[in-house]
Amino acid sequence: MAGLACDLNGCARAWTAFNGTMPNFSVDITAPTVPAILAKIASSTTSIKLGLPAAVTEIHFNQYKIYYHLGSTTQVTEGDQLWSSSSDPNLGVQNFNNKSSTTIPNLATGTVYSFSIWAYDQAGNKSSSTYIWDRTDRNPSVAINSAGEQTSGTGKVNFSFAVSDTDQENQEMARVQYFTDQYCRTAGNQARSIKLFPPRKARPVVANKNIYQIGTSTGWIQTSAGANTINALWNSATDLPAGDRNLLPEITLNDNRGGYVAATTSLIIDNKKPTGFGL
Repeated sequence: MAGLACDLNGCARAWTAFNGTMPNFSVDITAPTVPAILAKIASSTTSIKLGLPAAVTEIHFNQYKIYYHLGSTTQVTEGDQLWSSSSDPNLGVQNFNNKSSTTIPNLATGTVYSFSIWAYDQAGNKSSSTYIWDRTDRNPSVAINSAGEQTSGTGKVNFSFAVSDTDQENQEMARVQYFTDQYCRTAGNQARSIKLFPPRKARPVVANKNIYQIGTSTGWIQTSAGANTINALWNSATDLPAGDRNLLPEITLNDNRGGYVAATTSLIIDNKKPTGFGL
């Protein structure tokens, strides 16, 4: 067999023999092997981390694509939202560059998504995995039960708040700060000298040097058993030794997975001694 290359201007000057032992073209009508199912690894309030499967078998591999959509009851198709090698270059390599996971961002909080991975070869043949579904985390919740200064003249403030998390992640931490105006327009002030009471086992650890003072890696606020009521004591005289005004305390909860929520209440501080007594 021989071939002659031609175009509108004519043909090549000579015939070129076709190399039958080393063909320079091939026909590929075989799809890549079916990818194994993706794995659920972790989620935050705005992202889901998926475990990648073993590499497919395909000598003309092109790329992987992950398609996803809202809900968990219908198959994933190529018409759904796309996560591909333009977002994660490892999806453009047959063995994923030896990476084991990929994280899809910019998702809605507390929302269920379905995912499927597709493998493509250079001829356009394709195969897809069975879909899986996962949900982004939901925000925790916090409710202030009470806050009030003691009448002991010490400036100590008792406050109580309840923490709950539908996802029961057991790694909440709380920040206590106060504002000097009722609209939170001023910068928040960190509350120092916080203690918990009464003493009990498995309570969260307090670290007043941290931005989130209540709950640390050695003792988070636990939520797996339901709402957890935290009773604490703040020595306001440490921060406001001559304070005599209305404050707006704020408690901000962080679940360490992208979930934040805050609650405020009103509080009257009076650490100023009376004057004007005597004749």
